[in-house]
Amino acid sequence: MRHILGLVIIACAMAWGARASATDLTVELGWVDHPSFAGFYVAEDEGYYSAEGLTVAFVPGGPGIDAVEPVISGRSDVGMAWSDAILQHRAAGAPIVALAAIYRRSPVTFFSLPDANIRHPRDFVGRRIRATPDLIPALTFLMGHFGIDPSAYQVLPLPSDPDLVLEGAADVWGAYVTGLPAQIEARGLILNHVYPQDYGFRAYARVIFATEETVRTRRHDLVAFLRASMRGWQAAIVNHSNLAPFVRRRTQAFSKDEIGQMFAVIVPLVHTGQDRIGWMTREDWQAAATVLEPTNPALAGLDVDTLFDLSLLQEAYGGPPG
Repeated sequence: MRHILGLVIIACAMAWGARASATDLTVELGWVDHPSFAGFYVAEDEGYYSAEGLTVAFVPGGPGIDAVEPVISGRSDVGMAWSDAILQHRAAGAPIVALAAIYRRSPVTFFSLPDANIRHPRDFVGRRIRATPDLIPALTFLMGHFGIDPSAYQVLPLPSDPDLVLEGAADVWGAYVTGLPAQIEARGLILNHVYPQDYGFRAYARVIFATEETVRTRRHDLVAFLRASMRGWQAAIVNHSNLAPFVRRRTQAFSKDEIGQMFAVIVPLVHTGQDRIGWMTREDWQAAATVLEPTNPALAGLDVDTLFDLSLLQEAYGGPPG
């Protein structure tokens, strides 16, 4: 009995030691639990983080919540945000560094019902356009690209509501392709889309970032997080039709059909066919900064080479893209 008890104590000590040796990492998602985080959910549920010796705590965000501030203040280790948030904070002196971009194409769309016969940005003239503040840079870029003055259209800051779309509360709806339009298309409806990306607009989304100090002092942990996360996203892309269980363990806000429709449009944003998942380019960062310069002149003098670091992602992949 004494021998068995000793073995139990040793086993418990070993289990406790394994848990104690795991490294904690707190990550700000920047938005509510959503299908667009499916790759991270897969990495967590399939044990990819624990295999790297990490215990990852994801902190959901929401409307009006700044995902950058908790990272700057040290309450969280890693964050996710849009490229414009990274640029604005960096221009203000925040010592943050982008490490990877999950959405390598902008998810912004301006969509409409087929009966409106709106298929081109020039068709926006004289129309009511739903656009919340975060969508204004894309709308301004798109209209400016075709020389359309802001007085030629009306901007309405309407809520994201499928019923309002179907009721005709606006003619054109600015949104993220992974949200409102995907919910409507999951009902079997066909929408017309105008994508600012097709006309030169550049913006990354779900950008993984950390402070410069964290990059210096916890590089090994960050590389491990990136390695497990990219593995999760690769698995999610391959098995994108089977992601509903991973999402619905965290939120019941989306039906299986909605999750399937959302991830169908997420795949080409993440897996672009160029480089690797998460990869970033100086050209895209510079283009994203240029879009924001009219509203933030400080961005004109920003050296974009200082705000992103691909070396950790490259280390996570085991080398540069082939």
